[in-house]
Amino acid sequence: MTQIHFELARFLSRVVFTAMNIRCTLRGEENLPKDDAPVVLALNHASILDPPLVWAVCPRPIYFVTKAEFHKVPVFGTASARVGNIGIRRGQMDRGAITRSIDYVTRLRRSIGVFIEGTRSPDGELRPGKNGSALLVLKTGAPVVPAYIGGTFDVWPRHALLPGWRRELTLTLGPVLRYPREDEHPGKERLAQIAAEITAAIARLKPGTL
Repeated sequence: MTQIHFELARFLSRVVFTAMNIRCTLRGEENLPKDDAPVVLALNHASILDPPLVWAVCPRPIYFVTKAEFHKVPVFGTASARVGNIGIRRGQMDRGAITRSIDYVTRLRRSIGVFIEGTRSPDGELRPGKNGSALLVLKTGAPVVPAYIGGTFDVWPRHALLPGWRRELTLTLGPVLRYPREDEHPGKERLAQIAAEITAAIARLKPGTL
């Protein structure tokens, strides 16, 4: 995604939300690292509207790791493929997608957005994190910015054919988590531990959570 592609994605996302009469708000921007080093933006996932919301409000370009089938969805899916998001085949170890994600961060210096649950929540509640996101974090050593998306499930939940209505959507960024890069392949227990820590950090950002 060049800067032009990012600005176009941001513009189109804002146009869509404006047409839907939805206000998009970013909270916790001060938690983004001030330098240009790439980050892993770790998010909950409740709706097809989640990536456009991030594009609309996040001040830096974010590439997403999304299910490969999403790239076939009209408008948002097509745009996702064209801007360079990474499609991953679910239900198997997609080594090509994992390798490409690591390359985005370590060589191309691009920030990656990952949905820690691996798929959209069926009820809008945060589900346990998957190990694949933790593997990306440990193989890159990039700072992790936990983020909670609020409101998108109410507008367009997983099984709805058409969107509903809501006045405001929010993206809340939390304090950075840092994990040293590990050259050796981490075991399942280590990956599960990191995934659980990141998921807990996301959960703490939900409004009303102490």
